[in-house]
Amino acid sequence: MGCNWFFSLGALVTITTFPTLVFAACPPGARIDDISPPTDVARTFIREGPGEYGKSRASGNPHTGVDILTRASYDDRSAYAVYAMADGVVAYAQFNGGGLDQGFGNVVIIDHGADCYTMMAHLSSDPFTPMPSDPSAALLVSVGQSVSRGTLVGYFVDMSAGVHSTGNAMRTATGARWQTHFEFINAPSGRTGPGRIADIIGSDGRRVDPTSTLLSLGYQIEDIVN
Repeated sequence: MGCNWFFSLGALVTITTFPTLVFAACPPGARIDDISPPTDVARTFIREGPGEYGKSRASGNPHTGVDILTRASYDDRSAYAVYAMADGVVAYAQFNGGGLDQGFGNVVIIDHGADCYTMMAHLSSDPFTPMPSDPSAALLVSVGQSVSRGTLVGYFVDMSAGVHSTGNAMRTATGARWQTHFEFINAPSGRTGPGRIADIIGSDGRRVDPTSTLLSLGYQIEDIVN
């Protein structure tokens, strides 16, 4: 806070100025009450090491989000459910990659407004369609669809149907093959697919570390061997 002084009509007048408040674009929502976990916190966790934000990957590039894994094998399908963290509009919903075990696999990106997007990748095909002619045919939501906090957007495993995570998650360590990749993207709201994920990020967007937000929602960082 500072003070500016000037004279008006012969009197000394003091105007108090306050610093501009700058809010982070992500997480979405103005309060913690506006968001909820993207998976079942009791049955999932953030993979320690390679699954953490910013960690080096085999490609040599840093990890742009976090990998959320399941704690065990569950017959209950909801253990692998992925939900919208906050209200928003689906900006991207399609298969990403040159083959079933490449890229991010099935991806959903939600525009929450205020220049914040959330991305959920490696979603399973439902029903199982490895390389559909329509790249969005296996997903539960579509571009332009409005979603509310807690809306089901997909599963990263469906044990009952025998479908597993898609994309390069299929080629990682055995204990990490059932997962969803989660990240925040800070970019101007209003961008939509189909197209490339890079089209959402643009030249003016950036990935934002979601770790502190997920920890505040109850997630833990654990080694997959435990």
